[in-house]
Amino acid sequence: MKFISFLFVFLLSTLFSFAQNDTSRFGDKVLLPFTTHQIYSGKGLDMAIFSTASYSENGKSAELSTLRFSLFFNAGYHLHYDLTRYSGVFSGFDLKNIGYIHKENGVTTKRRVYAIGVPIGVKIGDLRNHNFVFGGVGFDFPINYKQKVIEGRGNKDKFNEWFSDRTPWVMPYFFMGKSWKRGFSLKLQYYPGHFMNDEYYDLQTSVRPYEDLHVHLCLISLGYDVQKINKNNIHINMKPRKVVAGLF
Repeated sequence: MKFISFLFVFLLSTLFSFAQNDTSRFGDKVLLPFTTHQIYSGKGLDMAIFSTASYSENGKSAELSTLRFSLFFNAGYHLHYDLTRYSGVFSGFDLKNIGYIHKENGVTTKRRVYAIGVPIGVKIGDLRNHNFVFGGVGFDFPINYKQKVIEGRGNKDKFNEWFSDRTPWVMPYFFMGKSWKRGFSLKLQYYPGHFMNDEYYDLQTSVRPYEDLHVHLCLISLGYDVQKINKNNIHINMKPRKVVAGLF
């Protein structure tokens, strides 16, 4: 947690240290000054999410839960605002499938939520070529909860609820990652709060089933970001005056 906080503060302090415009030359081509202070959009896709959790129950020492893989359905829509060619901010919303798996005494418990998330982040690096680091905070709002308990090989008990009280109504998180050319990215995401609502009261059993349950999610995701082309940031060939399409 200290490392995540330090990195986020470092990114914020570095954000305003670059010049606003930049003109580059590559051979006989000139790269026009990078256009800043414009909002543009992008569609994000977390193609694969690997998740685990710090799991502790009834005062026992915390342990890592079984690795969980999620491929469907994780996507979002983001808005970007570049302050300079090397620094910018972004936000938006996304829909993600997150959860954890716990195995103990021959019983496998799977819990997951579909959540609508709102990330707020900064990015630093070569924004024109999508080669940058990013980090920030976000808030997930669970809309559907699903639980599956498997005993042995065939006995399954499962259910799902919309807007369930079994999970917190909001799940804050920290994230950091790296983006490469062509829009591929790798992201680490950590939830400092509990995945289950420890104040939830079960009317059927008259107990609080998650009172002593502490689950903190940690995700690693492989993503792809499709951004719209900013026509103001283009390549110009100096010999024949010809426009060559280019990305940020």
